[in-house]
Amino acid sequence: MTYTLAGRTACGWKSVSKVTAPQARQNAGRSRTPTEEVHLIAAPFTEYSRDAGAVKAMAFLRKADQALADRYLDATGNI
Repeated sequence: MTYTLAGRTACGWKSVSKVTAPQARQNAGRSRTPTEEVHLIAAPFTEYSRDAGAVKAMAFLRKADQALADRYLDATGNI
């Protein structure tokens, strides 16, 4: 399926979906990767990221916690 996803969030909130990936951000939020479902979440996230080879690993946490973010990013980079 193809779709267009747009929205607004409360001040200080961030929205996250599969098309929030860095390569999609560079393409005005569009992704050419087929998908069967649309996922969208929003909250006052703290965003963490790290290069993991050819991709960027990202973690969005409701509460700032560098140690927990590092655990998620380490696990993602080891896949």
